[in-house]
Amino acid sequence: MTIASFDYSGRHAVITGGTSGIGAGLARGFADAGATVTAIGLDADRAVPYPGVTIVEADVTDQAALNQIAASCDRIDAVVTCAGLIKRIEEHDPEVFAEVLAVNLTGTMRTLVACKPKLVESGGAAIGIASILTWAAGPLVPGYSASKGGVKQLVQS
Repeated sequence: MTIASFDYSGRHAVITGGTSGIGAGLARGFADAGATVTAIGLDADRAVPYPGVTIVEADVTDQAALNQIAASCDRIDAVVTCAGLIKRIEEHDPEVFAEVLAVNLTGTMRTLVACKPKLVESGGAAIGIASILTWAAGPLVPGYSASKGGVKQLVQS
């Protein structure tokens, strides 16, 4: 069932975290609107295929992989950073905190850096998926809360 209410035909979207959850839903939505989509994520072999969506296995902490994916795209009209990691109470450990930030915040920056030249060329847009925890921090998820607040500020910058 197509639910798109806009036409994105002839355009291309890159979505991190696009192999499952919210990211996969966004990938399908862009495809339903006529876009071709590159959905980046882990465990890509478990992703459900969808017409118009190319699934690519990659980790947002790997700048070289992101650069290669962006270079392989003829154009990029939208970038949606949806890759996310939450580790609940474990995030009080500084190493786990850093791991969450590496995926959620720095992964967003890495993706935007990789896609920026083609995004600027097309006059496209960057969308960073944050969380209600951007505004109302959770005591069990300091890394997640801090990273999503950072995503909001990063994308606005």
